[in-house]
Amino acid sequence: MAGLIHYIMESTGIDKVDHLDGSCFMLEHCPKCGKGNSFTINAATSENNFSCLDCCEGGPVEFLTDIEGMPLDEAIEKAKEIEQKEANPAIDKFLQVRQKAPKEAPVDDQGASRPEDILSHNTVAEYLGTGFRLDQKERIEEPEVATGLFSLDEALGGGLYPGLFAIGSMPSLGKTAFVMQMADHIASQGRRVLFFSLEMSRYELVCRSLTRIMYLNGTRIATGSVLSGEYDGKDLIELDGYKEALKQLKDGPGKYLTINECNYRLNIDAIEKDIQNYIERTLVKPVIFVDYLQIVQPNSDGTKKTDKQNIDIIITELKRISRKLGVPIVLISSFNRTAYNESASFSSFKESGSIEYTTDVLAVLELRYKPTDKKGKVDEEALNQIKNQEPRELRLVLLKNRRGKAYETIDIDYWPRFNFFKVSGETKDIETPF
Repeated sequence: MAGLIHYIMESTGIDKVDHLDGSCFMLEHCPKCGKGNSFTINAATSENNFSCLDCCEGGPVEFLTDIEGMPLDEAIEKAKEIEQKEANPAIDKFLQVRQKAPKEAPVDDQGASRPEDILSHNTVAEYLGTGFRLDQKERIEEPEVATGLFSLDEALGGGLYPGLFAIGSMPSLGKTAFVMQMADHIASQGRRVLFFSLEMSRYELVCRSLTRIMYLNGTRIATGSVLSGEYDGKDLIELDGYKEALKQLKDGPGKYLTINECNYRLNIDAIEKDIQNYIERTLVKPVIFVDYLQIVQPNSDGTKKTDKQNIDIIITELKRISRKLGVPIVLISSFNRTAYNESASFSSFKESGSIEYTTDVLAVLELRYKPTDKKGKVDEEALNQIKNQEPRELRLVLLKNRRGKAYETIDIDYWPRFNFFKVSGETKDIETPF
């Protein structure tokens, strides 16, 4: 049965191994109806029965036993031969992933490509005849993820998709609060979210969410009071508005949102392994948030590199992870100091390596208006007054947008005390409580 198990695991898309006895395996799709994720194979016997919650039927998976012990090329030809006679979702799944290289493959000292870096040598004509439609079906089954801001979703072509999204701004403008609202909205729709927080604690982020929920419910209590646990001399737990917000967060997005409070030594390997473990545990691909780029550590290879080179490696690895695992990754980045008082542009990220080339979407959050003095320089005092306004008038600029128009701008109003964002002048972007 070793050959059979190998083909099942490597070629048929296993998600999980039952650690109790090592004999039961879970596949992405039921070979009988093509749905669900409850298909099981008993590798301890040759029966290979399955059960599916969608079709509630069972039966032999003859195709899997037919390819036992065959070389991969022969197994592919056998699968095609059987498929011509009768449609079989198990064969479709096998053919879809048949050319994927082994998951573990080292990189040599010169950085040579790993086997996983090249997934296919087929011609386009061969691809159109076999795997293209299957890849297309996967895209259809995994629609874009709405961010909660209609205008942004529209600009992105429907929302987030598997790829790398980066958002940058000057310090203390609201980057973390912006993506946290996005994460809460995604989780409130029942989509799993994995949030890597390298700077702020989980407690701080949860308090921000509670503040926003109370604000949307009509209870105006600022983040500082929620962080302290007291308001107007009373314990917050005594306030009905706070108790309602706790309940809404727990019963809503809190069920699907995981915040990993990380230290300042978190590296790319740890992020990738944690995402993989999460997918294996839940059998669901989450939306990933990383806050923020400049704190993530590269994997150590013993050679000394500049900060820019390290950032290059981190960005490239995050993009590779998004493609390999098929997940959207939203990455926060800071600006270089010289760009704090300038209009947003690619040069704002000049210390952020290859971010403009590697990302699918590169966005900037900036003040809508920057006051200047008679010499044309930014007036720092007037700038701080604008930053203290409520709502704070911001603009989101999409410098790069792989599926839409580049340089599209979206005016956004931000209430810093309550961690709430909405598109300026558009009531349909106002969120209702969870």
